[in-house]
Amino acid sequence: MTPTISDEEAPWSFLGPSLVLLILLELTVVGAPVAAWLTVRWQFVGQVVMIEEERGLRALHRSGRLVAHRWWHTALFVFLIWSGIHLVGVLLGLLALIIVTGPPLWVISLVTLVVEVALTPLGAIALTLLYGDARAEQDGQPAQPDPVPVG
Repeated sequence: MTPTISDEEAPWSFLGPSLVLLILLELTVVGAPVAAWLTVRWQFVGQVVMIEEERGLRALHRSGRLVAHRWWHTALFVFLIWSGIHLVGVLLGLLALIIVTGPPLWVISLVTLVVEVALTPLGAIALTLLYGDARAEQDGQPAQPDPVPVG
């Protein structure tokens, strides 16, 4: 018998309503701060789904609990990580534009895109480390890696 996932347990069940809420909030002047707050609050949803195997609203709530007492820390760290990745991409694109003046602009844009795509996993790793730090702080345990069997 093949195991099935019910609609409420589906990994994508929270994604649609959450994105719609954030987009609607960002369309208003009053809602933009709320959208920013929710974006930071839900920053660890991916890690919670993958590592803790929570789904749907439970993942959103768990992410919110992890960020609760460290919202500014999380917001600043996330801003610095993603800004740094985009900055490196843009700077390399500008450098390529200055050094090599022959190719069309779409080639320079492609260089910027490739650099950002190549650096995105490093940003995800940094956020996962931040998640581990938040989880260890909330659980009251020092952050230690799981032992890996050798051999």
